[in-house]
Amino acid sequence: MKNRTKINYCLTLLVLLLVVGCSTEIISFNGGINQVDKISKKYSVDLKTMPGTIENAVLMRNELKEVIEMSVNAPESFKLFSDYNMKSLEANIIHLKAWEQGVKASTREGFGCKSLPVIVNSSILRNISAQKGYETLEILQEFIDKYPKEAASINITQRDVVFSNLYYYEVELEAGKDRGVIEHFCGHKYDLKTLEMKDEYK
Repeated sequence: MKNRTKINYCLTLLVLLLVVGCSTEIISFNGGINQVDKISKKYSVDLKTMPGTIENAVLMRNELKEVIEMSVNAPESFKLFSDYNMKSLEANIIHLKAWEQGVKASTREGFGCKSLPVIVNSSILRNISAQKGYETLEILQEFIDKYPKEAASINITQRDVVFSNLYYYEVELEAGKDRGVIEHFCGHKYDLKTLEMKDEYK
């Protein structure tokens, strides 16, 4: 009986050691970045680019969440960059959802009044994406200001903030333009609160 107890104890200890060994805790900036880099490459992106499909963006976000869960004792520099990375993915997912209807979601290549609900909803999502994008840049700026060495080590510079800001500004500008155009020409045919076409125009 004693031998069986010892065996059970040893097996339990072995399982615990295996669990601890498999859950790699991130305790350095470089260690965390290496994990993020592996995930990024899996989806054919890098630390500065985002997945081109909603499915990949969601899967990548979920994997990054697991990395963050292993980062309780990671340095603040990595936590801040992770926060930027996650929020960038969220903005990207919303932006991709805005374009699920393809060119129909914009006035860029012409439009018909029946496209008003699609274009308005797309413009709303694109604007939300841009606003979230601006928020991510505040975090990125903080990361660069507080941790210049870490930022330089992954080739993140002030230039990235400037160009990303221009990108989000263009997204916001086009979204507003699309909504303004479609509502100007077709708004009289719709209840703009519900985006339902009025009976006389159906």
